[in-house]
Amino acid sequence: MRKFIKIIEKLKWLGLLGLPIFISDHLIWKILWLFWLFAILELLLKLPVTIQLLEQSLSMLITPIIDKPVPSLEHYNGKIKYSLPFKGKWVVINGGVTKPLSHSWSIN
Repeated sequence: MRKFIKIIEKLKWLGLLGLPIFISDHLIWKILWLFWLFAILELLLKLPVTIQLLEQSLSMLITPIIDKPVPSLEHYNGKIKYSLPFKGKWVVINGGVTKPLSHSWSIN
């Protein structure tokens, strides 16, 4: 299934070759334009990822409406005071920049 999705991800970009459909009615542009249907198929096959994408996009629009003002460093007032169990300077690292060292390279 993953190989099928990978193929679909590549084929949808052939739809860009169909952009001349807006200036010409030639059959080849119509056929190439249909490759964008693979993008819809990709969204359906990756439904959990699509739903997550929509939720995150909507939350970026809704958050400024609900939280006035939107939290920031300038006017954040925490309700709980935290203290760390160590002193001095520390570095916290979450994942890496390469696929083997990071947890966020594939959502599935």
